[in-house]
Amino acid sequence: MAYRYENNDIVIDGWEKGIQPSPHSGLGSIKCANVSTETDVIMCNYSRKQLTQNYTVTATLTEQVTPSQDILYTSSDNSYILAGSWVTISSSTMPQVPNGTYWIAYSYQSGTKKLGLAYTYNGTAITLNSGVAHTANLTFLANASAVGGIMATPVQSATEFYNDSSGNLQNRYYILDSEGHVWVNDTAVATAGMTWAQIDTATARSSASLTTTAKATGLAVYNGWLFLFIQDTILCKFTAELGINITALTITYGSTPTGTGWVKTGGIQSLNTPTGINNPHFAYTSKAGALYWVDGSFVGSLFATAGTPNLWSSASYVFSTTTLTVSTLINGVKPYGGMPIDFFSNAGTSNVPTGVTAGATYYVKVGSVTVNSGNIQFQVAATPTGSAISLSGGSGTQYFTTFDPTNTSTYIFSPQALTIPQQQDIAQCLTEIGSNILIGCKSNTVYFWDGFSTTPNGFLFLPEQNVTNMITVNNMAYVFAGSRGNIYITNGNTSSLVVTVPDYITGQITPYFTWGGVMYSGGKVWFSINDENAVHSGTCGGIWSFTPTQNLFIGQDTGLALKLENQSSYGTYNGVANVLIHQYNQNALGSQYYSAWTSDSVSGATYGIDGSSQTPYTSGQTVIETDMIPVGDYLDKGNFTSVNTKYSAKLVSGESVQLKWRTSLTDSWNAFTDTKSGTDSVIGSLGNTFEIPFSNIMMIQFQIILTSTSSSPSFVRLKELRLRKIKK
Repeated sequence: MAYRYENNDIVIDGWEKGIQPSPHSGLGSIKCANVSTETDVIMCNYSRKQLTQNYTVTATLTEQVTPSQDILYTSSDNSYILAGSWVTISSSTMPQVPNGTYWIAYSYQSGTKKLGLAYTYNGTAITLNSGVAHTANLTFLANASAVGGIMATPVQSATEFYNDSSGNLQNRYYILDSEGHVWVNDTAVATAGMTWAQIDTATARSSASLTTTAKATGLAVYNGWLFLFIQDTILCKFTAELGINITALTITYGSTPTGTGWVKTGGIQSLNTPTGINNPHFAYTSKAGALYWVDGSFVGSLFATAGTPNLWSSASYVFSTTTLTVSTLINGVKPYGGMPIDFFSNAGTSNVPTGVTAGATYYVKVGSVTVNSGNIQFQVAATPTGSAISLSGGSGTQYFTTFDPTNTSTYIFSPQALTIPQQQDIAQCLTEIGSNILIGCKSNTVYFWDGFSTTPNGFLFLPEQNVTNMITVNNMAYVFAGSRGNIYITNGNTSSLVVTVPDYITGQITPYFTWGGVMYSGGKVWFSINDENAVHSGTCGGIWSFTPTQNLFIGQDTGLALKLENQSSYGTYNGVANVLIHQYNQNALGSQYYSAWTSDSVSGATYGIDGSSQTPYTSGQTVIETDMIPVGDYLDKGNFTSVNTKYSAKLVSGESVQLKWRTSLTDSWNAFTDTKSGTDSVIGSLGNTFEIPFSNIMMIQFQIILTSTSSSPSFVRLKELRLRKIKK
């Protein structure tokens, strides 16, 4: 219970306990509230802001007369064009920018909108020095299914760490949607406002003969490559140079690659899922250094084989005859003698230096690795102890890597690494506990696998079917299964119900729930869930959290503090956040995370990506519903003199606390009838007293609405609600 008795008063202040299974045993609801900052205080949470746009228009470009990299642009809907986005230029009279595909090097709005165009992703802006004003048309992501433009249903995310050219650690966050669009947020790319750009997959889909009806179903980053799963095909791209995508590369397992860009890897049919069947292909990079993905009744795997020890390295380099120089490793370890590597260029596979062939295996010459003025230098040879190869020519940025999907000698590909015993079952998600990989299925089964045996090493039966998502925290897996809002926990031997999203919060009898994304961030498990259907507007479709249990015995789950943390930026509780991503650069106030959502899935769904705002909720989204408190019985009904609020900080201008009440869970909420109408908005207030509008009652429940402001907010810090009873 969140209430207690103090003298003759009833005090409600147990906010930290969170939402309980029943409003008769604890708080009925907590939405968009923070219970972590101050003990025994509940306040407005930070809000969410949308970081993506839907681009459906073209822009007109005008080259400035003065020699410059700046290009002025106008668009009919005032769209803001994102740095890092790929665009198509047409009708161009700019000598340095003929018709074709380019990338936005920078974009800003300061009075007149300006941008710079680059030949590659995150490249240097093209200098325009003709001295004559030229024009062109820019198409920002064509508005067509499976080609680009409007975001579709989010499917899966991936996160990558890498070193930029200055040696600074950066992050890239990727989100895949069902139409195969890949959205990227790169901490090294300067952006303003909207921060998610789209990288080109349309060319690769076309070259791989993928139809527009083939749905994207999985995404992962592995050893510097982004893997995209579409129907029966795996495409992959070297992430250090996202701009390599003008010509897509399609190969079959064991063939000789040609061209540049996305790679189609695997067998003639890379995946087991037949054409026309859009099974999930949830992909997962394990702690042991392998890539796994679910695929119908199978789990596939890919192991990099970069020599002994199996250490991965990826970098750009410059060369002078036999010496290669690396100033900054993009990722992995410093090259060592005998390390197998291969080469490629962002200008195409035919543009690597003379002396080496793109996609072929070479070796770091034993004894040649040195460090000179902070730069790594080494030589390459056809064998670890062979003669140093002399390099010349080449164009574009030159790269080497120890793992290359175009080079079959650098990996082991197993499309049927594991066969699920129940062949009619469908694998849907993966996680790890210790050395075991857990496989959640469409059935009520979770399989345990060592990662290399051809059959599972064990299994676990759950009370419900349809294991949709799993996440591991402190070597315990939380399992999101079924349609009843139940979350289970397992240590690999047994399972137990850990927390439930209660039915009553939907206002429905036995509602049907569907799960969204999950993540672990800031010491809490976060998840999304949807209760919307054709006859019911959703009341749960936000982002929830609970504090994971770390008890020795499963089932002792006190203090879970279940609450609905955030409403998505579209402003309702319809829909669901399909993907949640912990943000590694926690450099601001509040919990920093990204969420990709589907709004109002029943009618007119829209899609987008949200980030964490630095302002609290300002429109009354923070709502607390107390216990349904018994205050009397049929023969001795309760009567009260007043209800008092108490805050731990003074209200500032624009902030308020509003109270409503009801005496039955099926009643509508009632406003107070005193002169304040149950609302305290007095600047400097530390609490207020409201006249009681009810009498002779057996039960009472309050709804508390906190509204903050964006200007120097106090966040409306509610300490307690006190109900004063008439003394007898």
